[in-house]
Amino acid sequence: MNSLQTLGASAVTFLNQPNTKENIKTGLGLVHFFFGAVGAYNAVKGITGKTPIITEDRSQQSPLMRTTAKIATICSKSSNMLFGAVSWPSCMIATNVAGLAVSAERLEKMVGINSTFAASPLHPYNALSFAALALSVPSMVLTVGETVKWGYNKFYKIDSDKISTRSGSSWLTDGKIRAINFFEVVTNGKALAFLNNLAKRITGLL
Repeated sequence: MNSLQTLGASAVTFLNQPNTKENIKTGLGLVHFFFGAVGAYNAVKGITGKTPIITEDRSQQSPLMRTTAKIATICSKSSNMLFGAVSWPSCMIATNVAGLAVSAERLEKMVGINSTFAASPLHPYNALSFAALALSVPSMVLTVGETVKWGYNKFYKIDSDKISTRSGSSWLTDGKIRAINFFEVVTNGKALAFLNNLAKRITGLL
């Protein structure tokens, strides 16, 4: 094992300590909850007409590209809110509120046991988590595609299509919303578990 692998192994070992993992989980849960709340607030402003639902002006792009970006943005907004809905603060709030009406045993009979997706796919947590990931796909594809295109244009010094912001838009533009969605996808539990196992294999811990 070379020095770089040794350093990586030390970092992975530190990140896998129970206290460290719990602190990371707690912090990311709060961030996801915050982004979900901001997304919901922004959606309400868009629906009520206070801000444009779509902030990007892509008039210089093809109709297909404009439609693709619009679908990706709407899906990413929905995905961000769902990621917020399945964060631990939201789950704690929902459990406590539900506990005021029904007992824990009754609630478990109503919605089932919160297990893995394979064992309990219709449990609200698993169903919403799956929906959040599914809705993030258009945004992820657009984000990766536009990033690659930007790098290509930069390398070959090609002028990129100009994307402006519509008047009356909030600070939370479509591009920022898709960036938040990208962050939430790569920091959700399943993605982190995959990256953790990959890091262990690379550093020789598995």
